[in-house]
Amino acid sequence: MRKNLIRECISYGTKRSVIHTAIITSFIVGTILNLINQFPNILSHLPLSPMKIFLNYLTPYMVTTVGAVRMCFQFEDKLKKGNIPESVSDPERSPLSTQKDQTDF
Repeated sequence: MRKNLIRECISYGTKRSVIHTAIITSFIVGTILNLINQFPNILSHLPLSPMKIFLNYLTPYMVTTVGAVRMCFQFEDKLKKGNIPESVSDPERSPLSTQKDQTDF
């Protein structure tokens, strides 16, 4: 079992590349979800639900982040087993790279 699992999840989840991807995904998918979920209110000129707006943007953000964190753990496991994917020839493009992410939060 992994030691410091929560710390590792936070570390991967706060990488600049993960946050950037999650924000873009959240903006696109969240906007579509808001249009779908609140379309009757938009047509009727009724007020929109702030909680629905918040959740429609939060959900794709969290799904993207959790997926990226899982991918980092799977990649790390492959590295430990010596099964390094051939497609990762540039260490800077590795999901575990910290060279570009040293200024993370």
